[in-house]
Amino acid sequence: MTAGWTPDLLLQRLAARGSHPAVIASSEAGVVTTSSAALAADVAALARRLRAAGIGAGGRVALCGPNGVDWITAALAVLACGGVLVPIDEQSDVGQFAAALRSSNARLLVASAARLAACTGPVAQRLQLDEWRTLPEGEDGPLPASSPDAPALLSWTSGTTGNPKAFLLTLHNIGSNVEAIEALHIAGVEDRALLPLPLHHAYPFVAGVLSTLSIGTAIVLPAAPTGPLIVRALRDGEATAIVGVPRLYEAILAVLEARFAKPGRLAALAWRGALAVATRLERRGLHAGRLLFRPVRSALAPRLRRPRNG
Repeated sequence: MTAGWTPDLLLQRLAARGSHPAVIASSEAGVVTTSSAALAADVAALARRLRAAGIGAGGRVALCGPNGVDWITAALAVLACGGVLVPIDEQSDVGQFAAALRSSNARLLVASAARLAACTGPVAQRLQLDEWRTLPEGEDGPLPASSPDAPALLSWTSGTTGNPKAFLLTLHNIGSNVEAIEALHIAGVEDRALLPLPLHHAYPFVAGVLSTLSIGTAIVLPAAPTGPLIVRALRDGEATAIVGVPRLYEAILAVLEARFAKPGRLAALAWRGALAVATRLERRGLHAGRLLFRPVRSALAPRLRRPRNG
């Protein structure tokens, strides 16, 4: 790898940042922040436990659960111990889940309690996602270094044009993407990136988790991927950036349109008119939206900004 990105390097960077926030999780009860040093310590501890449980180089670990700091901890620990991460969609039905688990040849399934209860697949070891500390502690000391050509992530395509197809990424594949994102300098340690996408997909995991944590950008997780809760996380997490796809921005826009429709027809027409004007000016290189929608920005996402190179 050109700049030598590895899971171990990521853990070193996290540990060095100390109390700097790594994950900011929004929920109905409030916001819970996990520091960079705490995340690094938990990942290293779980990686050693996985090694002690027999997950070594190339050992496949299936991971199925909701977005959260436990999911991120488990995913990073699998990479750090030299294993192959196999993330499975938590929303998959029983048949899809069983098929993915069967084809993965995973030695360990780390999943939510509901998934473990419903699992009948041929997995030798099982671990509840939020109970990883029940595993016996591993030996202290540095974790083994992995080869850049070592397999690291087994995932599936989204299946939008056919049946999902499995693909395998090496550490080099992942690291080259992380390094390319770092080289863009679109975010830094002062930023907080909203990440509402399902983490089992390669894009949100590599771009939204590995790259942001490597750069030092904090991850903001909404309580659930719904428009209102995404907007709430934007505000409560003081997000400055969003890792998203078109459907996500459509959901945020739908929330805003619904809010402006409540006062009546005139408010809705004013919103649509201002949006049309801002869109036309934006296409001419004039960023008028910041001024036209200042009250909206102040109420929902006052720190959200354009990319530095945008």
